Amino acid sequence: MEFLKRRVLFGGILGLCVIIIIFVVVLYRPHFQARAKIAKEVFNLKKEIKDAEAMIKDIPRLRTQVIALEDSNRLFMSKIIPRSEILSVVRNVVNKGNQFNLTFVEVRPPGLDTIIEADNPKSPLKPIPFVFTFQGRFFDAVKFIDALSSEPYFVRTPEIEIVARDDLRPQVEVKLLVNFYVSSLVVR
Repeated sequence: MEFLKRRVLFGGILGLCVIIIIFVVVLYRPHFQARAKIAKEVFNLKKEIKDAEAMIKDIPRLRTQVIALEDSNRLFMSKIIPRSEILSVVRNVVNKGNQFNLTFVEVRPPGLDTIIEADNPKSPLKPIPFVFTFQGRFFDAVKFIDALSSEPYFVRTPEIEIVARDDLRPQVEVKLLVNFYVSSLVVR
């Protein structure tokens, strides 16, 4: 009998332990999940704080980079011809050629569709091609073409054709294609 009492008592204690474990698991499970979620959020926030501190330490370097980029952008924009000044720049190029003892035979502007083509924010910079035909001594022509690189604006000369005609000797005739980079977004 005593053995039976012990078995019942042991079974009751074991059942009570199982019930307590089930209640603990069922009742405290949301609490454990909330605690794990909070621990994860704390970890993420600590990581964000470390990243923010690193960015804060980097602010002076970034500020100097922004200033340098603004300066280079200002320098770049100063080398772009405003669309309204293109004809005066072409006139200055002709005057510079005259200083090198060159005689301009023709200055051919691009087609009207190229000049009228509107700027858009995606590509505000447009090349406007002009063809200059001039006559003069070879070395004067070379010096003039070299002097175009010292212009305060972006100037590109993709094509040069030098013709030595018998009727012009000792001079040569030069056809020079010059791209002037313009934008109506530049204001001076």
